[in-house]
Amino acid sequence: MAIPESSLTDSLKLILLGSWGTLVSLFTLLLVSLSYKHKLEETLAQKELELEQERLKFTSNATEAETSILEQKKETESIPEEVPAKTVEPVFPVEPWNAFLRKILKNRPFEETITSYQQFLQEMFPDSSGVLYMYNGNESEMGIIFNYGEILPTENIIRPSACASFTQGDLIIHDFANPENSCGCTHLENHSNGVSFCVPIEGLDEHFGLLSVYVPNPTAEEVNFLKLYLKLSSSLLGLFSANQHLNILFEKHNIRDMSTGLFNARHMEESLNREIASARRHKQPIGIIMIYPDSFEFFQGTYGQKVSDQLLWEIGQRLPRYIRTEDIPCRYKDDLFCIILPGADFSITKERAEKIRKEIDGLEIVYGDLILKSTLSIGVSVFPQFAHDANELLDNAFIALQEAFHNGKNQVITSADIRS
Repeated sequence: MAIPESSLTDSLKLILLGSWGTLVSLFTLLLVSLSYKHKLEETLAQKELELEQERLKFTSNATEAETSILEQKKETESIPEEVPAKTVEPVFPVEPWNAFLRKILKNRPFEETITSYQQFLQEMFPDSSGVLYMYNGNESEMGIIFNYGEILPTENIIRPSACASFTQGDLIIHDFANPENSCGCTHLENHSNGVSFCVPIEGLDEHFGLLSVYVPNPTAEEVNFLKLYLKLSSSLLGLFSANQHLNILFEKHNIRDMSTGLFNARHMEESLNREIASARRHKQPIGIIMIYPDSFEFFQGTYGQKVSDQLLWEIGQRLPRYIRTEDIPCRYKDDLFCIILPGADFSITKERAEKIRKEIDGLEIVYGDLILKSTLSIGVSVFPQFAHDANELLDNAFIALQEAFHNGKNQVITSADIRS
């Protein structure tokens, strides 16, 4: 039903007109939207088609690239790679080296350390021949300490100037295959090939000798290896030799035994000769007590030198407590103690010996898991009652000690007992 235009107010006419404009706008927008959507769908479809074509093209190219890479890899794998040759170094003898170092660090006796050094050289350079020269009493010549290998030295004594290492103070090499590279060592034998190494034995600015090692046909790597360990080991041996030399000088000026703290044998002999000269002038006696620990051989054979040395040290520390201030307690030999008693006659000397025997007999020392204890065999003699000089006095005391040891131990025997 239509609404008569005359019945509408102006306001209502404006509202209806605005509503109609809005409807027209919405319809127009709908038509535009539908048209845009259709076009958008066509555009999207076109783009998807183009993307699919690009994907197929990329996949095809990737496949071709992968195929090319696989073919190249197969070609590469078919060609054997050149592997660089490995450098083979000499086998290092760890145990002989460690044994040599232990001798050095513990300052073991010279002969023991030198033997260990020779064993290291023989195992370090099994095809080599070597000789160690050291000074033998004077600085004008050196004698052989040891040699090893098939090639023996032609000279047992050489002068230091015969080796160029002495003048240069460093390791030198003589290549027998290249005579123009001669090092100037006149003590070396001539060989058709091979290399000789000469290295000085030096320590604390002192020269003690030289080591000469001959190796037939060494490789370049072996030469470098030899140089390194010859210089290192000879330096250690030089420091050891210097330390041994200092010990000798120290002992010459020292009057104490380092292991027991008592006077040493040299001081004992000097003291005894001095006391006997004084006793002759003043017509006084001198007593001698010589002591042997009965368990020394047992501890040494069962537990080793360290334990037996500890036993001697413990006894040596206690002997001064049982004698007079003027008496002279000494370590006479490795396992013997000796006490000089100036002015002591036979009765005093024997009484003192019995006191020492009883005191040590009751002694027990805890040493780790061990109990150190020992009885004593003691010999007694007196000047001038049983001897006319120092040597006879010591001999008589030692004979009495042997009698005590072989006839039951743990007792005191005197020169009077033997004579009776």
